[in-house]
Amino acid sequence: MKTVIVLLVLCALAYAGNYCGGTCPSSDCPSCPCGTHEKVIHYHEMSHYLSDAGFKGSDLSNMLCICQCESGNDTNAVNYNTNSSWDTGLCQINDANWKGSGGVCHAFVHKQSDLCAAKTNAKCAYTLWQVQGFAPWSADARCGCQVSGKEEWSKYKMMNGLN
Repeated sequence: MKTVIVLLVLCALAYAGNYCGGTCPSSDCPSCPCGTHEKVIHYHEMSHYLSDAGFKGSDLSNMLCICQCESGNDTNAVNYNTNSSWDTGLCQINDANWKGSGGVCHAFVHKQSDLCAAKTNAKCAYTLWQVQGFAPWSADARCGCQVSGKEEWSKYKMMNGLN
């Protein structure tokens, strides 16, 4: 019995040690730039960050849907992709969009952990959106996030318990 308990504790510790913000696969995540704990924010707080960054109307609605689908509203969410790139934070910003002079957010994102801050992540998402629209986010199609108009947004909120 003691052996089973010790094994369960060791397994739990091993899992916790690889837990990377909630979405990084434990066996494939080389580091945890946003820490090892989820930081899920409420819909209204997320909406505030995104609207302050510049998203408005149906574009704000669509980005709220994308954040829910991509990160589960977790500002610390990290995903290490099979091509060795990273998606980081609330809006799951890929490192190609901030690293070096080619990244649209390189002026204010200097290291990956900067994207763990919801305000910075939302600002980078808006900057990226201004250049590429919603194309960088796979959740746009995967989760049916093309919501536009008051009626569709109301349906989305109701289906996701956001009322």
